Amino acid sequence: MDIKEIKELVEILENSTLSTLEVVDKDGNSVLLEKSSAPAQVAVTAPVQPVVTPVQAAPAVEAVQADVASQAPSQMPTGHEGDPVDSPMVGVFYRKPSPDDEPYVEVGTQVKKGQTLCIIEAMKLMNEIPAEKDGVVTEICAKDGDLIEFGQTLFYIK
Repeated sequence: MDIKEIKELVEILENSTLSTLEVVDKDGNSVLLEKSSAPAQVAVTAPVQPVVTPVQAAPAVEAVQADVASQAPSQMPTGHEGDPVDSPMVGVFYRKPSPDDEPYVEVGTQVKKGQTLCIIEAMKLMNEIPAEKDGVVTEICAKDGDLIEFGQTLFYIK
């Protein structure tokens, strides 16, 4: 399990009603996350012996997925045109650099490859999401403050 996966698990826990989340990967490495009034604590352990029996963490994972899915907007926009720009992470979507500024892009905005389209806040870090190609923004699929899932479509660019 790499640090990116652990960060995504922390973000899921922070945005859910769960207080504890434990995940064990196929190699037997486990991650235990506990929510408290202090920042989330992460404990990563290496396997002491091979895992012989399956770990029954699936209900907790399903509960987190169901909780996140209930908070996320639909990913099935109709009438979209162009290529999708998908979120590379879980986080909170922002169209503007700050509340008083203008949005980075609007529908109809001509963009260049590498131009910032939005910001996704993950673990108190602001991550600029760049355009993957030159084109025109044909659809914006998320609203300011929306909880975004990994792989969720944010924009369409033609």
